[in-house]
Formats: sequence, structure tokens, C-alpha cells
Amino acid sequence: MKKLLLLLLIVMAVPVTMMADDPVEIDGIYYNLITKAKIANVTSNPNKYIGDLIIPATVTYNGVAYDVKEIESSAFANSTGLTSIEIPNSVTSIATDAFSGCTGLSSMIVALGNPVYDSRDNCNAIIETSSNSLIRGCTNTTIPFSVTSIGDNAFYGCYDLTSIDIPDGITSIGRNAFRDCSNLTSIDIPESVTSIGSNAFRDCHNLISVDIRGNVISINDDCFRYCMSLTTINLSNSVMTIGTRAFLGCSNLTTITIPDALTTIGGSAFKDCSSLTSITIPENVNEIGTYAFYNCQGLESLRLLCSGSVRSGYHVFGGCSPKLFEINCNLSDNDAWSLFSTSNIETFIVGDELTYLRKLSINDNIYLKNVTLGASYTNVSFIFNNCENLDVVTCHATTPPAASSSFNGSYIEYATLIVPDEAYNAYSTTEPWSNFGTILKASQISTVTAKDYTREYGDANPDEWEYTVVGQALNGEPLRTCAADVTSAPGTYPIVISQGTVTNEHVTYVNGTLTITKAPLTITANSYTIKEGEALPSYDAVFTGLKNSESKSVVSPVVSCTATDSNTPGTYPITVTASSDNYDITTVAGTLTILPAKMSITIGAPGVGTYCSPYDLDFSTVTDFKAYIATGYNSATGNVIVQAVKDVPAGTGLFLKGTPGTYDVPCGESSSYYVNMLVGVTEATTISATDGNMTNFLLSATNTSDACFRPISSTYNLKANRAYLQIPTYMVGSSAGANAVGIEFEDGVTGIDNSLSDMDTDAHWFTLDGRKLNGKPTQKGIYVVNGQKVVIK
Repeated sequence: MKKLLLLLLIVMAVPVTMMADDPVEIDGIYYNLITKAKIANVTSNPNKYIGDLIIPATVTYNGVAYDVKEIESSAFANSTGLTSIEIPNSVTSIATDAFSGCTGLSSMIVALGNPVYDSRDNCNAIIETSSNSLIRGCTNTTIPFSVTSIGDNAFYGCYDLTSIDIPDGITSIGRNAFRDCSNLTSIDIPESVTSIGSNAFRDCHNLISVDIRGNVISINDDCFRYCMSLTTINLSNSVMTIGTRAFLGCSNLTTITIPDALTTIGGSAFKDCSSLTSITIPENVNEIGTYAFYNCQGLESLRLLCSGSVRSGYHVFGGCSPKLFEINCNLSDNDAWSLFSTSNIETFIVGDELTYLRKLSINDNIYLKNVTLGASYTNVSFIFNNCENLDVVTCHATTPPAASSSFNGSYIEYATLIVPDEAYNAYSTTEPWSNFGTILKASQISTVTAKDYTREYGDANPDEWEYTVVGQALNGEPLRTCAADVTSAPGTYPIVISQGTVTNEHVTYVNGTLTITKAPLTITANSYTIKEGEALPSYDAVFTGLKNSESKSVVSPVVSCTATDSNTPGTYPITVTASSDNYDITTVAGTLTILPAKMSITIGAPGVGTYCSPYDLDFSTVTDFKAYIATGYNSATGNVIVQAVKDVPAGTGLFLKGTPGTYDVPCGESSSYYVNMLVGVTEATTISATDGNMTNFLLSATNTSDACFRPISSTYNLKANRAYLQIPTYMVGSSAGANAVGIEFEDGVTGIDNSLSDMDTDAHWFTLDGRKLNGKPTQKGIYVVNGQKVVIK
């Protein structure tokens, strides 16, 4: 029986480890306890969580304290009755789907310092640097600068999210990060971001504009798929790959500038982008996937500037009908042009590198007017038939390309052929080229191109629009006009160039572009100083850069301050918000300084002391003590000369003498400046024995009669709102450590004259310690002239 009892006691003494599948409830929250590590992880409530919930940083169970470290996967999933939650800074991980389906959650607070964060605007989304999360119901979100990445699924399904500010410092945006944020309208991706995950903005149906700056290398698969309201996107020059279906179904996308660094366009990347009007594929692209631009029905301009052979899939441009088509490369797949409609092409340009175009027959096109064939193009057989409105064909090849069964039914006897000068005879004697009604040498043709300009909003147009001429010199002047004036909004405007007085017959006119940028505008909030208890000022600002005599109202400025009343002395920022389509606005904050009505100054026994105020002071009403500055040092007597003052600027070091007690000294706005050997401090400061070429002294006194300044032996911790004396070391000697400095009083404060207008500049000038100067001094300070003290400011 005793052995059995002993065994039972041994078993009971063994610690029990709580397993993860055995949660405990503590104050309404369920935890999985890891007893060995003393960690508590928040887990699901079998009855779901409701109401307002505050998760503590630590919990106690059976007398043992546990740190709350993790919110487990689906911990709050489908807790529709949960309305708010606070997460402590002890939590370092929030697992996948932790808050999915929390449709009633309206407020989440995540302590700063975590790798997870929620906006201060009652947004329900979580951003984290490690694991994934899913929270729905966001509104407006600001991501703190401490966050370095936005995790997978971070804002997936945040249907109410309308805007988000992604700060510099974010390096990656995870997979599905903003997917299904159907009310998000714009996104600005900063330069620090290098990676955007697949599906990151998929199904953001109300997203209108995207600006991708900086170092993003790849727009991954499905990134902006079905962003049907997207009209413009700016891609950074670093983008090298546009992934499969990246912009599929962006039916309102009208323009996109493809960066020069791009090498790969994935399959269906721009499929069904029916509003795209212009596409220019740059030189470095070497692969275009199947259906990449399929069904871009609104396409008017298609330029393939890529060189060499480009790997291409099927039906790359199927369903497209561009008016301008320029190509400089061979597409590898024979079916790349299948379903490519050539019936609407008006201008067809073949670059100098292309030798032959497979599977592209431009026949029966009544719209075709202009054709340019590059220098390497060798064969145009069986194309350009029945193009009855063909007007001009330009060939750069010095040998006429083969043209079997070409130009039939195109009435080329009424068209013009332009050829290299040295090949004129060859074309003139080779059919069908010789059948053109007019054959011209290239030197006989003039191309007149208007120069492009850029200016700011509100600036005048140049006095004259310049142009360049290639080919034959002009007889006469072309006419150049532009509809933009000083009031025109930022944007692009055509500089139209036309014949004017030019009499040359064969001239091509190419319009230029005026780009109007936003004008820089700086709004600087005014600063104000008031006294405690006074009315707050009416805040205003200075506007620098307004154009066209416009008033500040055009930018709808709001100047505001955080101070709600003047009862609390201190400094408060005055900020400006403004917006305008015409101005690039920079705001500069001002400051509201609320001075205390008075400062309480205590003079202890024996009735002397030092002081320094952070505010201007007015001692004119103080009768029981005086404030002094140190205006000079008499090396003959070893005394510092102190002068009584009443109008004292902030930060002035003062020597005080009077009846011990506490006095209220009014604050004011001083207009004085003093050359003062007393150095004031408004914060506790460590003072050394010397400071450069200066020796430092502290006030010492057992009674008013023996008050003096004694040198610091090594260092001294001077309290706030005190002062110490500085004298040039050469005046007190290198052995000053053993010398005390006496005090010589000059109380005639009214003898100081701030006006120098009546002072004779040729009079004899002296310093306060009696040294004669050579003429009128140029440095600021107090001096004696004609027996009167004067201040030079």
C-alpha cells in the first residue's frame, strides 16, 4: 500500500505539458499553451468570438505566466459578432486567415513595434513581414514606415478599401495582396518596391490609375487582371517582364508606355484591352506570348521597334485593326499574324532591319495611303493589290525589291514613288516600280518637323515655334500654330505645322508637341506668437508661384493648427493642405508659439543666483530684485562688469540679485540684443573647465557681499534655467583655476541708448572695461561714447 501511494505521488509530481489540441479559456479567450516555453497562442473559440476583445500581453494559468506570442490560423474566422480587437505588442505572428469572415469587425488596433500593423483609421487589414493574413472590411489605410513588406493575401477582399499610402521602405508586395479590393481607386508604388506578386491587384474593378516607380523588375502573372476601370498605368524603366494575363480584361486601359528594358510580354498579357489606342513595343523585347494583344479592337497605332527575330505565339494581334502599323522584326511563328486585320491600315512602315514579312498580305485595303519599305526589304510580291487609294510609296533599298504580282489594281500610275538618289534609274526601268506616275529622288523631298517644347503652366509660349527640315531646302515659311495659351491646363497639345508660304511641291509636315507641366507652388504657413489665454490667430500662409494673377483660392488651401486653445504654453505646428491640377504643391509648416503669461523665478538665500529663460522676459515691473548681464571684464581689477537690464530676450544668461523669494516675471516680446559673457542654458548641461579659448566660471556665494564667480575645476552638471560665465583665457591667464572673478555693478540701465543716429562716428569709443577703440566699432555690443552708453545691433 505504501509503494502504491509513493508511485501515485511521483506521478502527480511530474509536470503536465498542455498539448496544442487542448485549448484553455482564460477571460473569454481561448489559448493553446506551450508550457515548456511559457507561450500562449490565441486559438479559435468553438462558440465564435463576439463584441469588443482586448488580447493581453501575458496570461496566467494555474499560477504560471505565459507570453501571448501568436494568433493562430483561423483563430477568429467567421466570428461575425466580433466588433473590435486590440492586439498587444507581444504578438509576433498572425497566421493565415486569422480574421477571415469577420464581417462585423470595424476597429483593430495593433501595437506599434510588431511585424504586423493596422491602420489608425479603423481599417481591418493586417500587413505583416512574415506570414499571411486575410481580413475584410477595410476603409482607408496608412502603412507605417517600420513595415518592410506587404504579405500574401494581406488585403485580399477588403471591399471597402478606397485608398492606401504605401511608404518608401516597402520592398515587396505579396501574392493576392490587394486582390478583390473592388473599391480601391488608385495606387502609387514607391521606388523601394522590387517585387509585386501574382494576382496582387486582380479584380480591383474600380482601380483607375497605377504608378509603378523605381526598381520593380517583373509585373507578375494576373497582376492587374480584370481591373476594368484602369485607364492609365506608368511602368518604371526597370520592368523587364510583363507576365501572363497581367492586364487581361482591362477594357478601359487607353495608354501604356512599355519601358525600354522590357524583354518579355506574356501570353494574353493585354488580351481584351479593347480601349488601347496605341502600342509601341521597344527594341529589347524578344518574346511575345500567344494572344498577347488579342482583341485590342480600339488599336490605332501598332509599332514593333524590336529588332531581329522575336519568339511569338499564335494570334498575337488577332482581332486588331490598326491604322498605323510599323514593324522592324521577324516574328518566329507562322501564325503570329493570323486574324490580324490589315484592312484598316492607312500607313504601313517596314524598318531597315526587316528583310521579309511572312503571312502578312496587305491587299484589298481601300484605306492604305502611305507605305515605307526599309533598306533591307527584298520582296513585296503578292501584296499591295487592289489598294485603290495608295498615294505614296517610299523605298529605302538601293536595289528594287522583287514585286511579282504586286500593286495590281492599286492605280499606281496616279501615285508617287520616292527612292534613293543613286537608285533612281534602277527603279525607273524596273516594273512594276517604273509604272508609278511620279518617281522622285529622296533629295527632292522635304520633311518639315515642328520642334517639341515643354513649359510650365502659366508660362508664355515661345515667341516662335521652331522646326527642322530634312531634304530639299524650303522656299517660304511653314505656318506653325498651337491652341495652348498661358491658361491651358497641364497636358499635351499639338504644335500644328502646315504649308504657310512654302512653294515646294513635295513636302511632308510633321506636327510637334507642347507639353505643359504643373507649375511649382510653395505654400509657407505663417508663424505666430501669442500669450497664454489670448485668442488664437486666424492662420494664413504665403503663396509663392501662383500664375496668371490667380488667387490662393484656386488651390483650396486649408491652414490649420493642432492647438485648440491658448491655455497650454508651448509650440504647435501650423500645417497646410492644398490641391490643384495645375500646380505641383510643396507645403512648409509654420509654428504657433504660445508664451506663458509669466515665469516664476526663485532667488534663494543669500539673494544672488543665475537664470536663463526659454522665453523673452520683461523685468520693468519687478522691484525686489534686478537682472544683470555681463558686459565686460576688467583684467586689472579681476572683476566682471554686470549691467542691469529689463528687456531680456529668450536664452539670455542672467545674474540675479535681490531679496530671496519667488517672483512672477511677465513674459514679453523683446527687441533687444546683448553682447553677454553669461551663457544661459534652458536644459541640464554638463560644463567643462574650458570651452575652446574660453574659461568657464560658476557663481559662488555665502552672502551677497562675497558673491563671485569661481572657475570649474573639471566638469559640472549645471541645472536647467541657469547660467555660467565665460571669459577669454588670455584675459584671465592660464592659471585662472585658482582665481575667482569679482562682480562690479553698473545699475544705470537707462543710460543705454539704442539709437545711434546722433552719435559722431569720429568720437572716441570705449569698451565697458575702458579700452579705447580705433574709431566706431563694427561688432554688436554695448560701448561708451561721449560719456553715454550705446548699443550697436
